Amino acid sequence: MAKQNNQKNNLLIFIKNYWALILVGIVVFSFLYVGVNRFIKSFLIEKYGITIKAGIINEENYYGNSPISKEFSYSYQFKIGDKTYKGIPWDSKLKIGDSILIEYASCFPIYNRPVKKGK
Repeated sequence: MAKQNNQKNNLLIFIKNYWALILVGIVVFSFLYVGVNRFIKSFLIEKYGITIKAGIINEENYYGNSPISKEFSYSYQFKIGDKTYKGIPWDSKLKIGDSILIEYASCFPIYNRPVKKGK
């Protein structure tokens, strides 16, 4: 019992002494994760991308300043086989029932995005 308390105290002392370093590490790791994830998504869509039509559904996605502007866009949805996938077009002009072209990675359809205009 005393050994467990000692281990907890050591952990608390470590966190107190290195809290700033731990916080910086978490922030750096988060940025690396997001960056690597974006790179992988772009790479897979560019290499193995398939274009398909998706329908706009009644699922709202509010923008960062939405408490003030109340601006949002609806999600899109598409089906591959018996699985349904969703994404966010970030275009507030699209309405429920509209359709858009999206591209997805054939090996990993959860990686999808709207087709860039002019493509």
